[in-house]
Amino acid sequence: MKQEQEIYNLIRNDIFLKDVLPEMHRATINISIECENADQKDIYGKLKDLSTDNGWCLYRDKFVNGKILEDKTDFIEGEWNNGLYSIRLQLINDGYQLIKMQIDKKGNEHLYHIQEIVARNKTRIFYRVWWQESSGRIEPFLQEFIGNTTQANQSTTRSSHDS
Repeated sequence: MKQEQEIYNLIRNDIFLKDVLPEMHRATINISIECENADQKDIYGKLKDLSTDNGWCLYRDKFVNGKILEDKTDFIEGEWNNGLYSIRLQLINDGYQLIKMQIDKKGNEHLYHIQEIVARNKTRIFYRVWWQESSGRIEPFLQEFIGNTTQANQSTTRSSHDS
């Protein structure tokens, strides 16, 4: 994959493509399933220990940008980053899946680039888009939440390990 990255960088450095193609970085993403088919109380217990307000959560009746609400457990999905790792929560059928993602900058198994998304309320959301080799091609396989900005505070709260 190192040769593919070198070829990509040569193409990207073309004067016409530099602002179109994202800058790629090399690292390894470690993914672990922390919970599978868990109930609301189990998930809430794991999430409340995650000390960050850098994330978002969709409940049955509202969307919250930031901390997990202490009085609500009716999660549908959410993503958080505490600077060391990212967490993704998803409601799947009748249970919850909690996935932990952590970058290993010393690794070189994957490529990634930083993607910025601007929401309707001017919130800027940042993801790492991870790429891997598959059948002789480099393809995206995962997006990892790494931070956002809030409407009231436009300073970026991306994690410190996002470059």
